[in-house]
Amino acid sequence: LYRAKAGMMPMPRRGSPPYQLADALSCATGATVTLTRGTLDTNSQAVTCWAFSSSNSNTRTLTLGSSTITLTGAGATVWDTSTATNLTLNAGTSTITASGAGPTLLFGSGLTFGSLTLSGSGTAQIVSGGSATFANITRAGTAAKTDAFSVGSGSWTVTGTFTVTGNSATNRVLVQSTTTGTARTITAAAVSLSNADFQDITGAGAASWTGTSLGDCGGNTGITFSPATTRYAVAAGNWSSTAVWSATSGGSAGASVPLPQDAAVLNASSGVGTITIDMPRACKDLTCTGYTGTLQRTLETWIFGSAALGAGMTLAGT
Repeated sequence: LYRAKAGMMPMPRRGSPPYQLADALSCATGATVTLTRGTLDTNSQAVTCWAFSSSNSNTRTLTLGSSTITLTGAGATVWDTSTATNLTLNAGTSTITASGAGPTLLFGSGLTFGSLTLSGSGTAQIVSGGSATFANITRAGTAAKTDAFSVGSGSWTVTGTFTVTGNSATNRVLVQSTTTGTARTITAAAVSLSNADFQDITGAGAASWTGTSLGDCGGNTGITFSPATTRYAVAAGNWSSTAVWSATSGGSAGASVPLPQDAAVLNASSGVGTITIDMPRACKDLTCTGYTGTLQRTLETWIFGSAALGAGMTLAGT
């Protein structure tokens, strides 16, 4: 029996005795906990580290109980069980939380995990390479417009609830396949979805894939999206501002910001000022006939249908 001290996990010099935590483990910044062989039992203790790795063919056992494993790494692979050969995983009711920006998690095939929570900014990417099962998956968006949850190859099953919650109607979360045009299937017993956009995702399972303010970026099946509509620009300002949009041409402002399945119209009633596209997913069809103002981009912007620019307008931006 190994009684770990916080921040320390020395590896055995000979053999592979079982390791069991007696207290919470908090590793130094940048530290990776690696299980090469033998047994690691977190004993339901909290573990905080940059990353966890156990990707090899040695005989090994990982027992998590009710532990919360917090992975703080950013822009890197923070969980790696991609080679799951000879790995016995006793997930219990554990939770894996990736809190850093833009993490990648490689789960391997045939494993059953507890809950997975993705709470950092940027694009969190998860890949199984086969079949992976989770008790719950939660993607909580931040106060950013570029948060995403990218699903790699494999078969994904959620026995509990698949939750995607954007921070707001404009700070949305994109759920997408890692390969554009190749759909990924998520089979969930229940879903909780709001302020989220989907691209190349097949929603399956007992759940009715519905929610609040759901955007359709194409290639989706089994998801009920907010009805497509048309929004008319009636003032200068940021694309993400309801003060720019009306439900009618030249009408009163205050309409909702266009979703990826909506049409956006800029015309003579839109004024001659600058409309700044500050949303990564602007609309489906963009029509600017009669518009003589400036359309400014501040970030990479996707239009999912057609675009018709006006002869007298100015298109600016990176």
